[in-house]
Amino acid sequence: MKSSAACLLAALLRTHETINPDYIVEYKCNWLRIGKSHTGINSPAECAVLARDAGATSSTYHPPTKKCVVGREGGTEKANTDTHYMVKAQVDEEDHFKEDEDEEEPFAMTCDEEKEACLERETALKAELASSKNQLAASQAEKRPQYHIQQHG
Repeated sequence: MKSSAACLLAALLRTHETINPDYIVEYKCNWLRIGKSHTGINSPAECAVLARDAGATSSTYHPPTKKCVVGREGGTEKANTDTHYMVKAQVDEEDHFKEDEDEEEPFAMTCDEEKEACLERETALKAELASSKNQLAASQAEKRPQYHIQQHG
């Protein structure tokens, strides 16, 4: 896939890549923030690692030349063809699945409802136990040898 097509796909999908848990980048296309240039870089992720290690919030990777520019904070930004511009994404610290302690469980049962449900389960389990015992007794009765006693008279 051509680098421009890959970049466009990443931009359309608003692709994020986790470099490490504290450094997540969002891809943008055809953009550059002026900064320090590095050569011989093999991937956008490798470029993002350089930015992370430098404490920078942006980097730009140019696949045709295998160059990476670690953006200087406050550096000039400009359009640049065939580049993957990666900006450190803001990490949302809030856990969206965490239960709010003040929030009541919408399907919670009252104590009486819980007791009734418990008693129903107990009754069903007792019936199941009795049925199992009857099946076991019948099974064991079939396996016993049958003796016939004859009486003489």
